[in-house]
Amino acid sequence: MFVTGAFERTKNPFEHNAYYGYFDGDEMTGLAVYFEEWDNFNVHSQEESVIRALTDHIVQKGHPIKDIACFRRYGDVIMDQLEKLGIKAKEVEDKSIYKLLAENFIDFSTGEEEQSTESDREALILLERTCFGNESDGPVTETEINRIIPSQEFVIRKNGKIITKAKISGLSKHYFQIGGVGTLPEYRGQGLAKKVVSALCKTYLAEGKSGILFTGNDNQSAIKVYKTLGFKPFDRYMIAHY
Repeated sequence: MFVTGAFERTKNPFEHNAYYGYFDGDEMTGLAVYFEEWDNFNVHSQEESVIRALTDHIVQKGHPIKDIACFRRYGDVIMDQLEKLGIKAKEVEDKSIYKLLAENFIDFSTGEEEQSTESDREALILLERTCFGNESDGPVTETEINRIIPSQEFVIRKNGKIITKAKISGLSKHYFQIGGVGTLPEYRGQGLAKKVVSALCKTYLAEGKSGILFTGNDNQSAIKVYKTLGFKPFDRYMIAHY
């Protein structure tokens, strides 16, 4: 999901990411992906020794490490290996993964939802800052602007102003990953998030994909919304901050 999502969501993935494979002869038994836009990485392999070797390689290559974001079963091994190298996480968020299949989807969209446009980039960034506790009075940076893919951001407006949003965080042949769901404080409690997420899901389920999302286990209000739409618990996830 993370590797193909990085390829299919961006035009030139090798300009933004570094990919390292672990090979046993001609067979690749592990893959590490370093996401240069975010200074984070993850490693995937069914062999613990391979996860540790690829983690060592990321460090040896000199990549700065801000976060580790991956499935818990891989992340615990990565964190342990980094700690052996003297790199210890400051904080670890324990999250759950929820999955949505087309047959379980309950649609709450009303038609007021729409995909964003190129002219919405700055407004989307400012809304995210407000919703997720970041400073909203600083200048919008070029890096922030370039991270926005308007066609993958779904919004609801009131009097021309974006008041709620949801976006695609990853996109592959079989899955779409939902992220960045937020509503301005003064408009919360009106079911807007449920509507905008429904519109996003309806669009990509129609393409034959299944949905996944990651949320904190303490975010009960969001979990209630997702379960109402038909999402079901699937796996454990984590983000380690360095």
